Amino acid sequence: MKQEQFEKRHQNAWMEFENCLDRLQKGVGDGADIEQFDSRYRQICKHLSLATDRHYSNHLVVRLNRLAMQGHQVFYRRGSGGIHGFFRLMAWDFPRAVRREAKLFWLCNLIFYGPFFLMIALLQFDPDLIYTLLPREQVSQVEAMYVDAHNRDVDLSERFAMFGHYIQNNIGIAFRTFAGGIFAGVGSLFFMLLNGFFIGAIFGHLGQMPYSHNLFSFVCTHGAFELTAIVLAGVAGCRIGLAVIAPGPWSRREALRQAGERTLPIVYGMTVFLVLAAAIEAFYSPFQINLWIKYPLAFLLWTAVFAYLGLAGRTHES
Repeated sequence: MKQEQFEKRHQNAWMEFENCLDRLQKGVGDGADIEQFDSRYRQICKHLSLATDRHYSNHLVVRLNRLAMQGHQVFYRRGSGGIHGFFRLMAWDFPRAVRREAKLFWLCNLIFYGPFFLMIALLQFDPDLIYTLLPREQVSQVEAMYVDAHNRDVDLSERFAMFGHYIQNNIGIAFRTFAGGIFAGVGSLFFMLLNGFFIGAIFGHLGQMPYSHNLFSFVCTHGAFELTAIVLAGVAGCRIGLAVIAPGPWSRREALRQAGERTLPIVYGMTVFLVLAAAIEAFYSPFQINLWIKYPLAFLLWTAVFAYLGLAGRTHES
């Protein structure tokens, strides 16, 4: 469809949405405005996507983007606080934002898990390779952590202390990965590669030890949230990086603002994942549970995480 036909067909809808926005922003909107807002907002987002894909004029794209951004602010302000806002985030905004970045999501999985599995494979042929990445003292410390990881009695207060430590550590790793995106995405790529190589080296090395089951049974469950959160941090960081190097028809400042709004649900959601990972790591992972129970439960959790990211909130996308 030519741009002229597109504008003629949808001009009235855009004007109605502008008027609806104006009334809602002034606090004078009626029940009809509130009832129809969601469908109108999604229609504007669809029109913006079509205009961008069809390479319509910058003037039209900027206009539709302005309407979408104003609608975004009204849309999320209506239910952004408390339990309702948290439910909206986790049930819709977060998984939907991840699916919107599907290409980046799978690319970041490749960037993280590629080095991870590569190191595991290489260490099967050359076990001493780990010492090119880590000093012997650090390797010995890691080994000591898992020799008797499941044979220590830890009281509840220590578990809470470890919970806080895990949150601090996990969030530090993830947010360094995310923040590195401001350097044209290079920082995010670096931290994903680094963590992939490092974690893969640990798995490859300890996997050859007689107590390897201590490591695998400990990390298999909370890893579903923790490792996925690292990848999501990379996704958000790379989106910021793309705004720096390819701002499109907008100024770099405007492109960064839009990228920030676009990735905000991912950042919030990955933070929830990191807290869940820390809770599981502190209060469940250390327990001695039959491996025939622990491994299937871990498999179900990994499956549930990817099913959630792929399917949750789809009714709102229709």
